[in-house]
Amino acid sequence: MQDQPIAGRAGMSVSGLGVCDAWRIELSALQWPWLLDELEEIRGPLEEALQRARARKAVDASDSVVDEVEALEHELRLVRMMRTQLPAADHGEAVVFVGPTELVRDLVRGTLRNVVDALSDVVTAQRRGDLAACRRLVDTGGAASDWARTFADCQRVEFFSLDVSVDPVRRRSPDQ
Repeated sequence: MQDQPIAGRAGMSVSGLGVCDAWRIELSALQWPWLLDELEEIRGPLEEALQRARARKAVDASDSVVDEVEALEHELRLVRMMRTQLPAADHGEAVVFVGPTELVRDLVRGTLRNVVDALSDVVTAQRRGDLAACRRLVDTGGAASDWARTFADCQRVEFFSLDVSVDPVRRRSPDQ
Protein backbone atom coordinates (compact mmCIF):
# COMPACT_ATOMS: atom_id res chain seq x y z
CA MET A 1 0.00 0.00 0.00
CA GLN A 2 1.37 3.38 -0.93
CA ASP A 3 1.34 5.80 1.96
CA GLN A 4 -1.19 8.52 1.18
CA PRO A 5 -2.09 11.45 3.44
CA ILE A 6 -5.59 10.14 4.02
CA ALA A 7 -4.25 6.79 5.25
CA GLY A 8 -1.52 8.14 7.48
CA ARG A 9 -2.79 11.39 8.94
CA ALA A 10 -2.67 11.64 12.71
CA GLY A 11 -6.10 11.56 14.26
CA MET A 12 -7.67 9.41 11.54
CA SER A 13 -9.35 6.31 12.96
CA VAL A 14 -9.95 4.67 9.57
CA SER A 15 -7.53 3.66 6.85
CA GLY A 16 -8.03 1.84 3.59
CA LEU A 17 -6.05 -1.30 2.91
CA GLY A 18 -5.03 -2.01 -0.66
CA VAL A 19 -7.47 -0.55 -3.15
CA CYS A 20 -9.84 -0.11 -0.22
CA ASP A 21 -11.28 -3.60 -0.37
CA ALA A 22 -10.82 -3.61 3.40
CA TRP A 23 -10.92 -0.95 6.05
CA ARG A 24 -8.95 -0.90 9.27
CA ILE A 25 -10.72 0.95 12.06
CA GLU A 26 -9.26 1.95 15.40
CA LEU A 27 -12.03 1.74 17.99
CA SER A 28 -11.96 3.38 21.39
CA ALA A 29 -12.89 1.46 24.52
CA LEU A 30 -16.28 3.22 24.36
CA GLN A 31 -16.89 2.22 20.74
CA TRP A 32 -16.25 -1.46 20.27
CA PRO A 33 -19.02 -2.75 22.58
CA TRP A 34 -21.48 -0.93 20.33
CA LEU A 35 -19.96 -2.62 17.28
CA LEU A 36 -20.26 -5.97 19.03
CA ASP A 37 -23.99 -5.31 19.51
CA GLU A 38 -24.37 -4.31 15.85
CA LEU A 39 -22.64 -7.49 14.67
CA GLU A 40 -25.02 -9.55 16.80
CA GLU A 41 -27.99 -7.58 15.44
CA ILE A 42 -27.12 -8.48 11.85
CA ARG A 43 -25.98 -12.04 12.57
CA GLY A 44 -29.41 -13.25 13.74
CA PRO A 45 -31.39 -12.15 10.67
CA LEU A 46 -28.61 -13.46 8.41
CA GLU A 47 -28.84 -16.89 10.02
CA GLU A 48 -32.63 -16.87 9.61
CA ALA A 49 -32.37 -15.82 5.96
CA LEU A 50 -29.82 -18.59 5.37
CA GLN A 51 -32.14 -21.20 6.92
CA ARG A 52 -35.00 -20.04 4.69
CA ALA A 53 -32.76 -20.08 1.60
CA ARG A 54 -31.50 -23.59 2.42
CA ALA A 55 -35.10 -24.76 2.80
CA ARG A 56 -35.91 -23.27 -0.65
CA LYS A 57 -32.81 -24.94 -2.07
CA ALA A 58 -34.07 -28.32 -0.83
CA VAL A 59 -37.10 -28.01 -3.14
CA ASP A 60 -35.65 -25.74 -5.83
CA ALA A 61 -31.97 -26.15 -6.65
CA SER A 62 -32.00 -23.50 -9.38
CA ASP A 63 -28.89 -21.43 -9.94
CA SER A 64 -30.44 -18.34 -8.37
CA VAL A 65 -31.33 -20.18 -5.14
CA VAL A 66 -27.91 -21.82 -4.98
CA ASP A 67 -26.27 -18.41 -5.53
CA GLU A 68 -28.42 -16.90 -2.77
CA VAL A 69 -27.40 -19.64 -0.31
CA GLU A 70 -23.72 -19.20 -1.18
CA ALA A 71 -23.92 -15.41 -0.81
CA LEU A 72 -25.64 -15.66 2.58
CA GLU A 73 -23.14 -18.28 3.77
CA HIS A 74 -20.28 -16.02 2.72
CA GLU A 75 -21.71 -12.94 4.43
CA LEU A 76 -22.44 -14.87 7.63
CA ARG A 77 -18.89 -16.27 7.59
CA LEU A 78 -17.54 -12.72 7.28
CA VAL A 79 -19.69 -11.48 10.17
CA ARG A 80 -18.51 -14.34 12.36
CA MET A 81 -14.85 -13.75 11.47
CA MET A 82 -15.18 -10.05 12.20
CA ARG A 83 -16.81 -10.86 15.54
CA THR A 84 -13.74 -12.88 16.56
CA GLN A 85 -11.64 -9.70 16.35
CA LEU A 86 -13.52 -8.13 19.25
CA PRO A 87 -12.52 -8.96 22.82
CA ALA A 88 -14.54 -10.22 25.74
CA ALA A 89 -17.00 -7.81 27.32
CA ASP A 90 -14.68 -6.90 30.22
CA HIS A 91 -11.90 -5.63 27.95
CA GLY A 92 -11.59 -1.91 28.67
CA GLU A 93 -9.10 -0.87 25.99
CA ALA A 94 -9.11 0.29 22.40
CA VAL A 95 -9.09 -2.32 19.64
CA VAL A 96 -8.33 -2.47 15.93
CA PHE A 97 -11.00 -3.91 13.64
CA VAL A 98 -10.58 -4.92 9.97
CA GLY A 99 -13.24 -5.96 7.52
CA PRO A 100 -14.53 -5.74 3.96
CA THR A 101 -15.25 -2.14 3.00
CA GLU A 102 -18.96 -2.52 2.20
CA LEU A 103 -19.74 -4.47 5.35
CA VAL A 104 -17.69 -2.17 7.58
CA ARG A 105 -19.40 0.87 6.03
CA ASP A 106 -22.82 -0.62 6.88
CA LEU A 107 -21.70 -1.59 10.38
CA VAL A 108 -20.38 1.89 11.12
CA ARG A 109 -23.56 3.54 9.84
CA GLY A 110 -25.81 1.16 11.80
CA THR A 111 -23.75 1.47 14.97
CA LEU A 112 -23.78 5.27 14.79
CA ARG A 113 -27.57 5.22 14.43
CA ASN A 114 -27.90 2.87 17.41
CA VAL A 115 -25.64 4.87 19.72
CA VAL A 116 -27.38 8.14 18.80
CA ASP A 117 -30.77 6.52 19.50
CA ALA A 118 -29.44 5.26 22.84
CA LEU A 119 -28.10 8.72 23.68
CA SER A 120 -31.52 10.19 23.00
CA ASP A 121 -33.09 7.57 25.28
CA VAL A 122 -30.59 8.32 28.06
CA VAL A 123 -31.29 12.05 27.81
CA THR A 124 -35.05 11.47 27.85
CA ALA A 125 -34.84 9.18 30.90
CA GLN A 126 -32.42 11.43 32.80
CA ARG A 127 -33.51 12.12 36.39
CA ARG A 128 -32.12 14.79 38.62
CA GLY A 129 -29.49 13.57 41.02
CA ASP A 130 -29.14 10.13 39.40
CA LEU A 131 -25.34 9.74 39.27
CA ALA A 132 -25.48 6.39 37.47
CA ALA A 133 -27.62 7.98 34.76
CA CYS A 134 -25.11 10.84 34.52
CA ARG A 135 -22.32 8.31 33.97
CA ARG A 136 -24.38 6.55 31.25
CA LEU A 137 -25.00 9.92 29.64
CA VAL A 138 -21.30 10.78 29.55
CA ASP A 139 -20.28 7.30 28.31
CA THR A 140 -22.98 7.16 25.66
CA GLY A 141 -22.20 10.72 24.58
CA GLY A 142 -18.52 9.82 24.31
CA ALA A 143 -19.36 6.74 22.25
CA ALA A 144 -21.62 8.82 20.00
CA SER A 145 -18.85 11.36 19.49
CA ASP A 146 -16.30 8.63 18.70
CA TRP A 147 -18.68 6.91 16.27
CA ALA A 148 -19.49 10.22 14.54
CA ARG A 149 -15.75 10.79 14.06
CA THR A 150 -15.31 7.23 12.74
CA PHE A 151 -18.23 7.70 10.34
CA ALA A 152 -16.69 10.95 9.07
CA ASP A 153 -13.28 9.26 8.70
CA CYS A 154 -14.91 6.44 6.71
CA GLN A 155 -16.39 9.00 4.36
CA ARG A 156 -13.00 10.70 3.96
CA VAL A 157 -11.38 7.39 3.06
CA GLU A 158 -14.22 6.37 0.76
CA PHE A 159 -14.26 9.63 -1.18
CA PHE A 160 -10.50 10.14 -1.21
CA SER A 161 -9.19 10.81 -4.68
CA LEU A 162 -5.50 10.57 -5.40
CA ASP A 163 -4.20 13.68 -7.08
CA VAL A 164 -1.39 12.24 -9.20
CA SER A 165 0.16 15.68 -9.61
CA VAL A 166 0.86 15.95 -5.87
CA ASP A 167 3.61 14.02 -4.11
CA PRO A 168 1.85 12.88 -0.90
CA VAL A 169 5.12 12.29 0.95
CA ARG A 170 6.47 15.81 0.36
CA ARG A 171 3.11 17.39 1.06
CA ARG A 172 2.78 15.85 4.53
CA SER A 173 4.23 17.81 7.43
CA PRO A 174 6.17 15.97 10.18
CA ASP A 175 3.28 16.19 12.65
CA GLN A 176 0.78 14.45 10.30
